[in-house]
Amino acid sequence: MNHNPALADVHVGDEMEGFYLLTEAAVRTSANGGRFLAATIADRSGSLDLKMWDYSGTVGTDDCGNAVWVRGIVRKLRAIERKDEQNVQTETDKARDRESVL
Repeated sequence: MNHNPALADVHVGDEMEGFYLLTEAAVRTSANGGRFLAATIADRSGSLDLKMWDYSGTVGTDDCGNAVWVRGIVRKLRAIERKDEQNVQTETDKARDRESVL
């Protein structure tokens, strides 16, 4: 389990936990009628969208701007926005960059 990893460094399959800034949060209803939390967390390296299915918690829009404890497994990773870069880098781009370094 990675404790407080920089969001820019997480990968699919990583188990992570730590405190992050909650920048967006909304409780929504899925197509099958279940509730889920759609949220965005951030740290100084970037931000990460997350979903929590079958959600029954109390975190919502009013909690934006607060630190939240997050624990989970990265199942899918579309893109990470890095504050030190001008654009969004996808996992495919990152893999290509790693291959060019090797």
